[in-house]
Amino acid sequence: MAGSVEAVVNRQILKWEQAARATSRELRELLGSKPMITLSSAYGSRGWEVGRQAAEMLAFDFFDRELVEKIAASANVRRRLVESLDERAQDWITEHITRQFEQEVFSSSDFLRHLSRVVLTISQHGRAVVVGRGSQFILRPESTLRVRTTAPLDLRIRAVADLEGLGAPDARALVLRRDAERAAFARLHFNHDVSQPEHYDLVLNTAALEPAQAAELVQRAFTLRFGG
Repeated sequence: MAGSVEAVVNRQILKWEQAARATSRELRELLGSKPMITLSSAYGSRGWEVGRQAAEMLAFDFFDRELVEKIAASANVRRRLVESLDERAQDWITEHITRQFEQEVFSSSDFLRHLSRVVLTISQHGRAVVVGRGSQFILRPESTLRVRTTAPLDLRIRAVADLEGLGAPDARALVLRRDAERAAFARLHFNHDVSQPEHYDLVLNTAALEPAQAAELVQRAFTLRFGG
């Protein structure tokens, strides 16, 4: 897995470096962090699929929870990501993280510091969808479309049972455990209830929507708010 993460990051850094050469430093500094999409999901509500398809529709980069975790856990990868920015952007990220920890907006976890630096680095390049890990609480609301997917518990249990090949009791236990883990992460590090709608700009019930339909709504909402 480590090798595959390195390969993904190498491709991403090359892409960002090419984009940086095509844009003046002065313009990038003026713009600051670019509009982003974060996607939180109740487990089994197909949020990953919605995020992936929305990223494809908008021609955005896509960072799922596992990839962000792996990057945050790797000092070398994290260093290379940060080095893809100019000095001003690097200083802004450091100042932002320091200020948030001083105000106790974030917990004192070392992992959260690394995670925050990765997510903020991605935001400096912009045009990306980041799934999970509290990214909606790390990024600035004014430059982020914060999306959450949900669905009734029984439908999520059936979806997970089909996906994982589990019986209903095991699927139910898995859904409840993953929901609890995600809720605990948000409470511990951000002191927020991840399920509360006020943390989001768009909440989608995937019981009534196929992933492609939900992704289209995400695309439209982003375009309406931030332009094409």
